Amino acid sequence: MYNPESKNPFSYFGMEPHFDIDLEKLDQAYFKGQKEYHPDRYAHKNREQKKDAQIISSVLNLAYGELKDPILRAKTLLKTLSPDAPWIEDETYMDEEILMQMMVVRETLEAASNPLEAKRIVEDMQHQMDIETRNMSAAFASRDTERLRRSITRALYVRKVLNEAQRLLRRPFMQEQNADHNTAQNSSH
Repeated sequence: MYNPESKNPFSYFGMEPHFDIDLEKLDQAYFKGQKEYHPDRYAHKNREQKKDAQIISSVLNLAYGELKDPILRAKTLLKTLSPDAPWIEDETYMDEEILMQMMVVRETLEAASNPLEAKRIVEDMQHQMDIETRNMSAAFASRDTERLRRSITRALYVRKVLNEAQRLLRRPFMQEQNADHNTAQNSSH
């Protein structure tokens, strides 16, 4: 499973480098690796073995996070397939259309006066994230780096707004309003 010589996180889990991966298989391989290399299993071993287990466990955690997340997976895969692509780490690529869309969504989010509005925005952003994930998949399949760049950028903007909307829903006043709304809905039935 884990090969310290490899810099390819796909190989750590016995997977080929593809954007569309079996997430269940990834989970199984990750948990198998953690079961084998988790530092707690090496508590009674010598210092070198403990250190190795800790390093391997950390590398598996990082690789798992990279592959589980579609944006990070796209960037990782692109680095693996095209290490000379100059824009991979360049976050300054601008997509005026998505920038304007996200500004409107942010304004709507800031004006949200109840949890239902915020939930709708979360659902819309999750749907938009699904679209961008499919776009990344199609871009990899067609080897269209410009489409991939655009999709990664759009997904980054969408994720940022999605995270803001989810944080808003966790605010106490939104939770209280949601409980009040649910109570009112239940009593009207």
